[in-house]
Amino acid sequence: MREREPAARKHFWPTRRGFLTAGALAAAGLGAMGTGAAYLGRARPELVVEPEPHLPPALAPGGGGKRVLVVGGGLAGLSSAIELAERGFEVELFESGTECGGRSGGFKTRIEGEEISLDHGFHGFFSHYYNLRDLLGRVADLSDFVPLDAYPLAPKGRPVDVFSASRLPLPFNLLKVMAESQNLSMSAAVSGGVGQMIEMLSYDPVATFERLDGIDFESWAREMRIPGSFYDNLFEPYVRTMFVRPNEVSAAEIIQLFHGYFLANPEGLGMDVLRRPFLEGLVHPLVEHLQSFGARVHTSSPVHALHVEEGELRGVIRKLAGESRLVARFTLADLPERGFREVETRIGPVFARRGEAGVEALNARCPHMGCTVGQDATGGGLACPCHGGRFDEWGSPTAGPPKAPLERLQATVVDGEVLLRSRVASRDEVITSDYVILAADVGGVQAINRNTDWPEPVRRWAKRLGQLGICRPYSVARQWLDRPLREDRYPLYAAGGYDVLDELFCLSQYHREAMAWAKRNGGSVIETHCYALEDELVSDPERIHDTALAESSAILSELAKARVVHRDVQLLENVTDYPVNGQARRPGTETPFANLQLAGDWVRIDLPLELMERATVSGRLAANRVLAAEGLRRVAVMTPPVRGILA
Repeated sequence: MREREPAARKHFWPTRRGFLTAGALAAAGLGAMGTGAAYLGRARPELVVEPEPHLPPALAPGGGGKRVLVVGGGLAGLSSAIELAERGFEVELFESGTECGGRSGGFKTRIEGEEISLDHGFHGFFSHYYNLRDLLGRVADLSDFVPLDAYPLAPKGRPVDVFSASRLPLPFNLLKVMAESQNLSMSAAVSGGVGQMIEMLSYDPVATFERLDGIDFESWAREMRIPGSFYDNLFEPYVRTMFVRPNEVSAAEIIQLFHGYFLANPEGLGMDVLRRPFLEGLVHPLVEHLQSFGARVHTSSPVHALHVEEGELRGVIRKLAGESRLVARFTLADLPERGFREVETRIGPVFARRGEAGVEALNARCPHMGCTVGQDATGGGLACPCHGGRFDEWGSPTAGPPKAPLERLQATVVDGEVLLRSRVASRDEVITSDYVILAADVGGVQAINRNTDWPEPVRRWAKRLGQLGICRPYSVARQWLDRPLREDRYPLYAAGGYDVLDELFCLSQYHREAMAWAKRNGGSVIETHCYALEDELVSDPERIHDTALAESSAILSELAKARVVHRDVQLLENVTDYPVNGQARRPGTETPFANLQLAGDWVRIDLPLELMERATVSGRLAANRVLAAEGLRRVAVMTPPVRGILA
């Protein structure tokens, strides 16, 4: 294991000294400026966890290692793993997918013989993501991040509003929005009264949820008489960029969103975009940095359960392959002469067909992230509807993120009857550790929760893990088009009021790979995002993005007659839900076991953070509990002001 070296820092990203200094200034700001300018003092980053300088920063060399198992390789898991590995802990990370990164990851596919990297959608690195930026400042090539100085909002049938990345404090940031907008006015703002603004400026991470977690945002907006122009042209479009519908999400969560991203944000709406694929520019540098401290990272390695023995958490349980077993039987006559037939078995759907050497059968579970594949009507073979994986008729991957083939089942024919057998996981592998950090996504956490033999005293707590939810499905499509974009187009647009389109990203305006393709082919590359989809749309993702492309041309008129050269569609259902009355059921990082911590954007942290930053901070908080248990200095955690000006 190599010793930790000082990391080079550059660009606009905070140095560790600057990170701590800014937090100290934030803590001193209110007193220094006096009550007459109270909020100007508070509109600075707050250091909510301050490292203890009198404590040792790391485990003593040769003093006996402490082993930590991290379950989940998204930003929450990587964040906690890196902080602990840097401090001398023996870290082992298990990720069920073929790559780490979670929703911030990606995969590779091929377009007309050319290998292309795809992400699981766009992610903006907002300027107030202090903790993620601090983490990336240690490992990433920061020249790959470029700042955006504007955030355009395009309501249907209305002019495009372009909000600049102002760092003005209240109330000047609000006045600037009014001045820049063609769809919002001061007269409309005051027509509904001031109740909604007082509530938003009174944000408190506890009191606001006590008051408003029991009502959805749409109902609250109606009760508060938020003017229609503001709701339609500002609130609803931004709410939907959180993958939710206004009538299905807690009002408290959305007030927290606007507090953290705008009203109390010291950095304004500024953000940076990554000019490279996320795997190359974000995920792989984090994983390599983690491994450089001796950590072991296992992909395609799901954890089955937590290992609890005599009331104590001892580690995790993985399932190893065992003997084959009979999973289905049916008559040979049921198979068509050509093509696959879908067969239900004890292990889920299987695709069976007649082959030259007998019956061939493939497990329908995609080896990438476990989605169920279906028959590919366009190219033959099988296709995954979630991330664009394609398999030929023998189950070998041909496109998209899957690296492994579909599982091939043993098929035998006896007296006209087909017997299918599958190798099943039947042997437990117990991996012991001093600590476990459970940082999987909601689906993974719930599977582990179901499989864990919890002792009676903690079953009531464990029930809360089973109550976590995910949002409605959403779909992302990268579309390679035969028409170029105008040079003055912005990299992104939040859309409002359209049937399916919620966000539009012009990748060929900033993304190196997309820019190169557009230059070679005289076209453009865009990405259409459609959130919180209606049930009837989910069955046909291609139709969703036919509509989204048509709606995009209302914003980008030069695409009105564009032809799709290639399209890669992902249908996803993996975003944490924040429903009405959900906060009280949401677990924090701590658990009934002193050596088990939780991390993920589904964890309650009582800080005004969302998305990538929320996941990163939850990982730091989990790591901090381990560090505190060992008597070590904690990692700094910095956020926008935790409370509103009137709280």
